[in-house]
This record gives sequence, structure tokens and C-alpha cells, in this order.
Amino acid sequence: MLTANQPAGRAALARKVLPYALLSPAVLVTLAIVFFPMIQAAWMSLHDYVLWKPKDFSFVGLKKTSRPPFRMRCSGFLSGTRSSGSP
Repeated sequence: MLTANQPAGRAALARKVLPYALLSPAVLVTLAIVFFPMIQAAWMSLHDYVLWKPKDFSFVGLKKTSRPPFRMRCSGFLSGTRSSGSP
């Protein structure tokens, strides 16, 4: 049973919902563009992933974060820069 107020209620509901309905595709695309690379980077950080061998990877977990990615071998280079105290 339809009443006189029901069409006005639908119009008010349509005015409230229409902006969200129009913005939702843009928001979903923006979220996908932002969050997909973040999730992919987190996934790749937990695997031993080499760019030139994309199908050959293994799960290493947090073992990669417990050691530095390379050893700095600059002790000979920095030894000449120490101050001896005299100008």
C-alpha cells in the first residue's frame, strides 16, 4: 500500500545515496592503486625474489630482516679520516 509520503521519501533517499554511488568507483580504483603495490611489496619482502627469475622464489619470512643486505667494507677508507687531535 503506497502512501503520499513514500515518493518523497524515495527522492530524499536518492539524494542521500546518489553522491556515494557516484564516488564509490573512483574510491575503489584509488584504493586499489594505493594498496595493491603495498601488499605486493610486503609479500615480496617475505620471499627471496629475484627480478630476472620471477618464477623461482622461496619463502624466507623475516630472516631477511635480521641481517644487513650487504656488508660495508670501508674500514680502510674511513681510517684516513680519523682526527688525530692536532690540526
